[in-house]
Amino acid sequence: MSNEAQTYVATLKVGDTTRKFILLRLADRADERFSCFPSVPLLAAEAEVSERTIQRHLATLREMKLISDKERTRADGSTASSRFFLHGPWDSYGGTGVPFATITTPKQRRAEQWAEPPREGSFRPGTAAAEVISLNSNVSAGQEGVTPTTSPEHEKAADVNSNVSAGQQGVTPTSPPPVTPMSPHPVTPMSPLEPTEVTPTSEPTTAPSARSANDGRRPSTGSSARGRGGSAASGGAKAPGKSSSASKAKGSVRMSRAQAAAVKTVEDAFPAELAAVLPRYRPAVLRDAIVDALRGRTADQLAERIDRRWYTWGFAAKADGGDGLERPVGVAVRLVGDGDCADARCEDGVSVDTGAACPRCAERRQDRSHGRGGPHVPAQPGPGPARPRCADCEVPFAPTAVVPEDGVCAECRAEPEAVLARLRAELLV
Repeated sequence: MSNEAQTYVATLKVGDTTRKFILLRLADRADERFSCFPSVPLLAAEAEVSERTIQRHLATLREMKLISDKERTRADGSTASSRFFLHGPWDSYGGTGVPFATITTPKQRRAEQWAEPPREGSFRPGTAAAEVISLNSNVSAGQEGVTPTTSPEHEKAADVNSNVSAGQQGVTPTSPPPVTPMSPHPVTPMSPLEPTEVTPTSEPTTAPSARSANDGRRPSTGSSARGRGGSAASGGAKAPGKSSSASKAKGSVRMSRAQAAAVKTVEDAFPAELAAVLPRYRPAVLRDAIVDALRGRTADQLAERIDRRWYTWGFAAKADGGDGLERPVGVAVRLVGDGDCADARCEDGVSVDTGAACPRCAERRQDRSHGRGGPHVPAQPGPGPARPRCADCEVPFAPTAVVPEDGVCAECRAEPEAVLARLRAELLV
């Protein structure tokens, strides 16, 4: 399963729900090469449609350049299911370099809607700012020789201005109302209370404390950056039209083709007895152990390490002795992992460069023999003695069980006794 492929395919726009479902199922099965080989009957069963419908949608996906496929044949000449390859940013969109069409999420639509600041209208009639603007416009018209038509509201405003004390310098009958500490909006010569409308060039830096039900959400502080040519991402909103696959890769690094080939070589070196019980999809702990080991060794050197440890550490005897391997993944990690020596060039007590015994391992053994401590290296497990088996059922006795002289376990001995007891009971009846 490829999380990167699933995340990217979910953002593609293909124009049909069944077609999208097929593409998602291919992404769910994709391997490290972004390929898979499900059969057409399987896809038809999962989508609950006919096989002909699946073939028609697969042909459409090929035309859209979203997938490519290869035919596969077996050794006897029979045809197997095709291998499908998904295209995306990982292969430069199938080599075209042109991104595929993607859907527009609600978050992207909101980002497009908030790309421009909201337009402001005029002041509501009856407010103080509207009265001052109307009064100034009428005074200007009177200065040009036009007699203004005054209303009772204008006359009231003029009387208030004429009664201002002489101590308030700079206040004339045509001036705006004086500014007090209780004034909600200060009126200055550059205020938008002038007759001509002035468009603001930036948004306020603080958001309102509450929003009404009819008021849309206001853009964040990044809207001023958008007004100056900035990106919507500066305000925390995601820029529309960009793929989210890059943000999903949280620290995960895809292996190169050379690394994947080296890992495959190491996995093929596992003995057949171990490979048969390992999970089909290798767990992350095993892949990480192989990748870490490849930093200091080649794939061929790790293959030799696996073969040597399989026999010298007693795992082959366990697999052949009938006891089996209880934890196959742990055995595989031990076979491929680095040793306990601090020397990176030490290979189980032998120097890789010179082929001689590792001096650091010799020093550690000498320190332990003289009781000077040092890091403890646990003894490698051996094959161990074979446990005796029952003479009848051939089941091994428990390690703590006492083996009878005749070699027959208690279960096998109790079975004929139970049969005899049943026969006696039937004869007595």
